[in-house]
Amino acid sequence: MFTVYILFSEKFNKHYVGFKEAIAFKESRGNYKKVNSFGYLGKYQFGESTLHRIRIYDTDDFLNDPKLQEDAFYAL
Repeated sequence: MFTVYILFSEKFNKHYVGFKEAIAFKESRGNYKKVNSFGYLGKYQFGESTLHRIRIYDTDDFLNDPKLQEDAFYAL
């Protein structure tokens, strides 16, 4: 057995936030309420099946809760 340590440095955090916001801009221009023509949802354009994998089943709640969307991104 081994242990993995992830060190969250200022540099790591800066890159993570930059990466996350670049995806959001590309997918929805940062719009939490965006639903595209294929049914992908929110700021990061999650599919329903992906949301179900992380135990999010109510898409209306998902679209109306920015924190839930951010938590879902982090979970994936």
